[in-house]
Amino acid sequence: MDKATYDLYLKDLEALVNIDSAQDAPEGIRAVASFFDRRFSALGWKTSMVDVGAVAPCFVAVNREAQHYDFLITGHMDTVFPKGTVKERPFSIDGDVARGPGVCDMKHGLLSTLYAVESLDRAVLDRLNLIVVFQPDEEIGSPHSRSYMQEIAKKCDVCLVTEAAESEDTPIHCIQRKGMIKFTFVFTGKAGHAGSMLTNGSVSAIAEMSYWINSIMGLVSRERETTANIGLVSGGTASNVVAQNAQMTGEIRYELIEEAEKANRLIEDLYGHAEKAGVKVERTLTRFEPPMVPSQKTLDFVAFLKTLASEEGRGFEVRKRGGLSAANFVSPFVPVCVDGMGPAGNGAHSVGEYLNLASIGPDTDFLAKILIRAAK
Repeated sequence: MDKATYDLYLKDLEALVNIDSAQDAPEGIRAVASFFDRRFSALGWKTSMVDVGAVAPCFVAVNREAQHYDFLITGHMDTVFPKGTVKERPFSIDGDVARGPGVCDMKHGLLSTLYAVESLDRAVLDRLNLIVVFQPDEEIGSPHSRSYMQEIAKKCDVCLVTEAAESEDTPIHCIQRKGMIKFTFVFTGKAGHAGSMLTNGSVSAIAEMSYWINSIMGLVSRERETTANIGLVSGGTASNVVAQNAQMTGEIRYELIEEAEKANRLIEDLYGHAEKAGVKVERTLTRFEPPMVPSQKTLDFVAFLKTLASEEGRGFEVRKRGGLSAANFVSPFVPVCVDGMGPAGNGAHSVGEYLNLASIGPDTDFLAKILIRAAK
C-alpha cells in the first residue's frame, strides 16, 4: 500500500469509526452498509442489502453471481459502544496507533477487505468467485444473520474473517476458538422469617442458587481449557427474610465438545437437586456456540499462508482465542476457515481499543496477495 492509498484508508477509517453503530443506533449500521454499498458498486460488484430480521440488513457484495464461491470474506458492522460514544471519544491518532469506538473491532477489517479487493486486477477477478458479507448483529451473537451466514458458507471453499490480528511483532491469527454455553437461571423458593426458617417451611432461593454456582464452577479445568463464570447475581429483599427469588447469569467456555456435554448433564442433575429442595428453576436465557476447531484442510491452508508470508518476508502465526466470532458458527459449514485476518490491534470492547497503524498496509496487502496466489 503506497502513501497516497494509506492516507485515503485513514480518511475512510475515520469516517467509519465516527459513526455510532451499536444495536441502539441502527441508522449507524445502515450508514456503514451504505458506505460499502457505494464503494463496492463503484468497482462493478453486484451489491445487496439482505433483510435478516435484524435492526439493519446484511451487506453482501459479489464480483459475479455464482453457485459456488472460492472465498467468503466476512466481518461485522456493529460495535458494542452505545449511541453517543463517538461524541465522547471520536477517531484519533495517538502516536503509532489509531483509537476510537470499533477501530479494531472491526471497522478496520471491513475497510481492509474493500481496499484489498480494490487492488486486484481484472485477471485475478476473472479467475475467482468472491463474496463479501458484513453482518449487522455479531456483537449480540448473530441471532438474526447466523442461519443466512451458514447457508452462504456452504457454498464456499474458504472463509476469511477479518477480525483483528493480535498485535505483536508477528501478527497472530486464529484458527481455533472456544465454544460457549450462556445461561440465565431464575430461582423461586418460599419466603419466611429468617429466625424461624427451621419451622416455617421457608426455602431459600439464594441458598439453592449458591449450590448451583459452586457446582458449575467445579467444571473449570486448566487441563481441558474449560472455564466457567457467573457474572451476574441478584436476589432477596432483606437479611432477615429467607429469599424467595434469586437470579444468576453466567457462561461456560470450552474447547472440547465433550465438555459441553458434561456441562449439560450437570445442569440436568442440578434441576433434580432443586426439585428435592423445593425450589423452582426456570431457564430464561440459553445461548450455545460451537467451538471453532480447525479441519485438516484449514491446517493445510495455514501451511500455504505461512509459505506465502515467508516469501513476502513476514511471519504468519496462529493462536487459540477464548472469545467468540462469526467463525464459531460458520467454520462447521466451510472446508477452510481462518480468523484474525485484519490488520493488528487489541483492546476490543474497551476504551483502550487500538489499531496498530504500521499493520494497515502490510496486512491489507497480504490479504490481496492471498487472493492473487489463489487465482494462479
